[in-house]
Amino acid sequence: MVLFADQEIPISPFCIKVEPSHDAGKVKAEGPGLSRTGVEVGKPTHFTVNTKGAGKATLDVQFTGATKGEAVRDFEIIDNHDYSYTVKYTAVQQGNMMVTVTYGGDQVPKSPFTVNVAPPLDLNKVKVQGLNNKVDVGKDQEFNVNTRGAGGQGKVDVKITSPSRRPIPCKVETGPTSDVYSVKYMPPEEGPYKVDVSYDGHPVPGSPFTVEGVMPPDPTKVRAYGPGLKGGVVGKAAPFAIDTKGAGTGGLGLTVEGPCEAKIECQDNGDGSCSVSYLPTEPGEYTVNILFAEAHIPGSPFKADIKPVFDPSKVTASGPGLERGKVDEAGTFTVDCSKAGEAELTIEIISETGVKAEVHIQNNSDGTYTITYIPPFHGMYTITIKYGGHAVPKFPARVRVDPAIDTAGVKVFGPGVEPRGVLREVTTEFTVDCRSINKTGGSHIKIRIVNPSGAITDSYIKDNVDGTYHVEYTAYEDGMHMIEVLYDDVPIPKSPFRVGVTEGCDPSRVRAYGPGLEGGLVNKPNRFTVETRGAGTGGLGLAIEGPSEAKMSCKDNKDG
Repeated sequence: MVLFADQEIPISPFCIKVEPSHDAGKVKAEGPGLSRTGVEVGKPTHFTVNTKGAGKATLDVQFTGATKGEAVRDFEIIDNHDYSYTVKYTAVQQGNMMVTVTYGGDQVPKSPFTVNVAPPLDLNKVKVQGLNNKVDVGKDQEFNVNTRGAGGQGKVDVKITSPSRRPIPCKVETGPTSDVYSVKYMPPEEGPYKVDVSYDGHPVPGSPFTVEGVMPPDPTKVRAYGPGLKGGVVGKAAPFAIDTKGAGTGGLGLTVEGPCEAKIECQDNGDGSCSVSYLPTEPGEYTVNILFAEAHIPGSPFKADIKPVFDPSKVTASGPGLERGKVDEAGTFTVDCSKAGEAELTIEIISETGVKAEVHIQNNSDGTYTITYIPPFHGMYTITIKYGGHAVPKFPARVRVDPAIDTAGVKVFGPGVEPRGVLREVTTEFTVDCRSINKTGGSHIKIRIVNPSGAITDSYIKDNVDGTYHVEYTAYEDGMHMIEVLYDDVPIPKSPFRVGVTEGCDPSRVRAYGPGLEGGLVNKPNRFTVETRGAGTGGLGLAIEGPSEAKMSCKDNKDG
């Protein structure tokens, strides 16, 4: 109420709302010391109280433990002089603890706070169990982390890194009891893995652990090869090899069963393969068993036919097919093994260019074999005969195979192939006469002209459609040129022709013609032409002699 001269003024009395000096609702308390987890017995912690905008008042913090007695020690409230306070304390009781925070006697939001105080952390009590130092690639793996008696907050974290340094997904689950954790993962590749195991953010003893990822044993990926798996000869070691690369880790088992006990020798090559041999002492069928991880590999058991001792030096061969052959015609000869014992006969007939002829071997059941072959191309062929894998006497031998077409009657003639040679940069020609085998022409002729430098000179072939061909070419290099003439890819006689090329001229190839060389009229121009085309390089000289001196002029037509 307001009075003036003892009289109340208008609008009086005034209503005034009196607010308190602080507002605890604007206070914020936060930090690890108020977290539901993260606080351990005997481990100092803290939290922050922010009073900005809340007015001035007294901050108070009270701790109530799970049992009677002092709940914390080293309690301290520090004024940061920026409207905030840092509250420090160290819990001394395990279990749930109530933290009451008041400002001016009023509780701040979320107060009282419930904090779970964990027992003291002891990393030495954390045990990693069931983590094998070798695991199979592509298969689910599992190990346990036992935290019984380790205290702390009980947070287990596992990180697995692959050999290629990529993180591998793993699943951490609570096991049969709350203090046993199950870790599951699958290694995707071979090599060393790094397994980091931490407890409450600290590496456990022994971490990081090293685990080797190995391929699981896969017998289907083991490969065995070599002559000893198919057969052999009595008294000689029968060798073969076993390759386990990419098949994973597993035990290798070898047994050889047969008419007699065969001694086995095995050498580890250090690269995932091994060399094996066994020594048969009697002929017959032997069974070779190869097991990997206690399972047969592909092809096992192998059946090997062991032959009695043989003597390839007593093998002979004879017949017209060993003397000469003809393209696309069967050549035959006989191989006699009757005195050489039992063994496998192999024959290979191959041309100089590496092309194999088709070979048929007929067993005559009397120790002899009839061999038939058909060569696809002409030229020299090499015949290799082996008995029991060993070359027989006088072989390999060479035999000439004639072309199917007889080019003996083909003739080549003309200045372009004559031994006297041709002139450089002068077009020349020659004729190929094939009328002895063809009177209608066609694309049978091929010409290849090789320069001294190895380059090819172009040639132009004209088919006269009567079995003859006209060939022209111009050489641009000095030296010896090789001219190959082929009929259906078969060289004709005397091919290749050797033709020398030189720089120069041949006056006999110069031609002069025109009315001025036959007659004329006095005081009137008389004309004639001199053609040097094809005569080479040289100077042209002209002179006219007669009763009087004749004035003469010469014009170069630029075409020779």
